[in-house]
Parts: sequence; C-alpha cells; structure tokens
Amino acid sequence: FATEQYSADARYIFADGAGNPVVPDTFIRVYMVYSKLDAPVSVPEQKLGPPPERKGLVAVEWGGSER
Repeated sequence: FATEQYSADARYIFADGAGNPVVPDTFIRVYMVYSKLDAPVSVPEQKLGPPPERKGLVAVEWGGSER
C-alpha cells in the first residue's frame, strides 16, 4: 500500500467549535483496499510496529475502498 502517497492525497484540516484550526496530538489512519477473489490466496502475516500512544487530541480515520 502506498502509505506516503495516500497521506499526501488524503489530507485533513481539523477545527474546534469556533472554526479555529487544531492539530491532533495523535493521528491514527486505518485504510483497507479490498477486492473479490476468484480463488483463495495465501498472504504473509503483516508485521506491524507498536501502536501509537493515544494522548491529547486523537483523530482516527477508519475506512476503505473496493477495487
């Protein structure tokens, strides 16, 4: 997955209730790309790093798209 390209293309601007821009202390992005398979596929286990520390303002993006 092209993480850097996706992060550059899908940018967010966050604001408080008064419309003032704010920057999250932690930004967690989970984005899945999936498609239908005609047959089972063996996929190696993905090695993930440690989870980010949740502190202060935490923004979480959870989404995906079908190819």
